[in-house]
Amino acid sequence: RTLNFVKISMSRARSTRVVEPSADHTATVIMCHGLGDTADGWHDPCMMWAQTLSHVKFVLPTAPQQPVTLNMGMRMPSWYDIVGLTDRASETCDGIEDSRATIQAL
Repeated sequence: RTLNFVKISMSRARSTRVVEPSADHTATVIMCHGLGDTADGWHDPCMMWAQTLSHVKFVLPTAPQQPVTLNMGMRMPSWYDIVGLTDRASETCDGIEDSRATIQAL
């Protein structure tokens, strides 16, 4: 069995990791991590998937560091401010529009 090696690039300015396809590029997956995680948390799984999905480019952005109300205002990677875990439908999700714009710009 032959393993294909993939090229990896990382932009420090945006903290985005990219796993380049080793075959003709026909698909892209943008993987957004969860609260408190970073692109690094998904890098190894994407490297494994890239061995089988050699046509796929994996883009792994890291959310900005910002205070999260749910965690007593502690700064951490977060796509938006999470206020609580009960009825989240009524939350304003401060920062989510900035995150949407960042992801769309990828």
